[in-house]
Amino acid sequence: MEVQEEQEEYVPEYVHFSRLLQMPAPVLYGRLTNDPLFILTTIFDRVRDRSDENFVICPLLVDLILMAIRLGSGTRTGEEIQMALGHTELDRQNVKRTAKALIHRLKDDEIYNFNSAQKIFVGNRNIIHRNFKILSEGVFYLYLELLNFSDPEEASEKINKWVMSSTTSAVHNLVPETLLTEDCKMFIASSVYFRGIWDVEINKTQTTLERFVIKPLHGVQVEFFHTLSVYNYYESEDLDAKFLELPLVKDEGSLVIVLPNKTFGLHHLESRIRAVLSVPEDSFVRKEVRAMVPKFIITTTIDWSDILKELGVRRLFTENEAEIDEIAGEPGELHVNHLLQKIIIRIHESGIESTTIYFWRLGDEPPAPYDTSTIATDFIANHPFLFYVKLRGVIIFIGRLLDPSGSDDLM
Repeated sequence: MEVQEEQEEYVPEYVHFSRLLQMPAPVLYGRLTNDPLFILTTIFDRVRDRSDENFVICPLLVDLILMAIRLGSGTRTGEEIQMALGHTELDRQNVKRTAKALIHRLKDDEIYNFNSAQKIFVGNRNIIHRNFKILSEGVFYLYLELLNFSDPEEASEKINKWVMSSTTSAVHNLVPETLLTEDCKMFIASSVYFRGIWDVEINKTQTTLERFVIKPLHGVQVEFFHTLSVYNYYESEDLDAKFLELPLVKDEGSLVIVLPNKTFGLHHLESRIRAVLSVPEDSFVRKEVRAMVPKFIITTTIDWSDILKELGVRRLFTENEAEIDEIAGEPGELHVNHLLQKIIIRIHESGIESTTIYFWRLGDEPPAPYDTSTIATDFIANHPFLFYVKLRGVIIFIGRLLDPSGSDDLM
């Protein structure tokens, strides 16, 4: 068996890569992880338990970063990452090729305004190893840089300047200077800027001020945009909720709003998040819908280190146990102090504007059947709901809106 695996490794890389590029991105991601919904739903539960505010998360980006780190880790640290996050047992070369094909699909498009950046900052007393640098930057677009952490204020300023430049100034102040300390060894930051335009043009003059119910006997007046068109729509008796899919330009992606039928039914939906995200695409029908959706912006900053420790990724963040000397430094010398991500998502009449999002290409799918029962269905999103962003068939963002009048930040 080992001989056969070695023989397959010597098939020319360009053949493997060209075949992989023909696969839909969900298939590529499925080659890398045993259950694509696992990290999405598990992290959603962890963040939900930590917050009673609006939030939005993008676990895929963190998953890709950890796949890269896994390739630069020793056996025990790598296995811990693999088991905790449900990565498949693909050999090193196939992980590299599959990830490279996936990320190529994520970046290979001119329709969207898309700029991504993620970087590992390593204490400047160490040496970044060339082989991992080539792998990390060439395959994962995960860059490495030496940084002097002995001056936390200056180090924070340098990281924040990099974040601003990489997101065309969309993200400010990712790192508060109080987060870094002089003994910081390794810091990972991620930022991505994305902007998508609605496929169906929405008239800005039809924006109105309406009441959004937050809790019993309490609501806020916020701006809503209105649209009347044929959309993908689904009603679930089991989940007691309505699903509305608002497509982005050329139907390359979409925002799906999951609205509980009960004004305060969000907790029930959150407790069944896997069922929410597992609704088959063919359950949706094409239906004329009269929708009223609040404009909102959500800001979420997450230090993933504590959440990942809860999931079982502990050695990576533990001094003298990290086994990441293939990345930089000497054995036992380095560990990751923080993995910080800031996400901003803005929903308005023109479309979606956000940071920290990836997207990929999926072959054209046949449209959902059109419901000809004539009368438009009302979809009034005037109470708390879940939402997720799909791009070419894959869920990238997921979040919840409790109060559209403010922008929240977890940290």
